[in-house]
Amino acid sequence: MLDATYRKRRGSQRSLGRPWLEIDIKLIRLMAGTTRPRLIAKLFDRSYESLRQMAKREGIQLRVEPKKPAMKQQPSITELCRANWQGYSIHKIFGSGGKHA
Repeated sequence: MLDATYRKRRGSQRSLGRPWLEIDIKLIRLMAGTTRPRLIAKLFDRSYESLRQMAKREGIQLRVEPKKPAMKQQPSITELCRANWQGYSIHKIFGSGGKHA
């Protein structure tokens, strides 16, 4: 039978009993919010659950804001109609042409 230190552990037991170092916590504070939590856990060779619990204990927000695409300023509907309507220049000069009583 293999010794316990040589046995491969499950993902959730990867860092079982290993304390968090102060430098690790500081680095995680810097990475939090910009790097995905599972990637941080992998970089520190820790389980995601271990990282999540430590972050909760230390008050670190791990949530990453999704990247929003740059919003293009869309023209208004009237601008689109004016651009696509061939007779707009005539309409602009003469108006609608309807007779009002």
